[in-house]
Amino acid sequence: MQILRDYMTAPVISIAPEANIYEAAKLMAEKSIGSLLVKEKDDYTGMITRSDIINRVLGEGKDPGEMTVGEACTRPLLTMDYLLTVDETRDKLMRKNVKRLAVTEQGKVVGIFTYKDLMKT
Repeated sequence: MQILRDYMTAPVISIAPEANIYEAAKLMAEKSIGSLLVKEKDDYTGMITRSDIINRVLGEGKDPGEMTVGEACTRPLLTMDYLLTVDETRDKLMRKNVKRLAVTEQGKVVGIFTYKDLMKT
């Protein structure tokens, strides 16, 4: 049986909600990734993606140097337990029309699973 733990990407790369969009885009480019989890204190509260930056910032003519990650990110954070099957995850991705979600173990975020990871299964 294929479970999320075997296909997720870890460790998670995160950014503070106070960071501006330029900082988020720079970090994504440096790490060659398409999203960052938003971390407030010890909790992950959202996700900022390339699509969020394009649609909510650039597409609306907002200044990426002035707009914060917290203002542009998607909330609440979509999660699934690391022991769930890849098929269950595929169904949730399709139902929610999203390309990525956070993976949890005992309620704590331990990784991220993307549509790209689905292709590896």
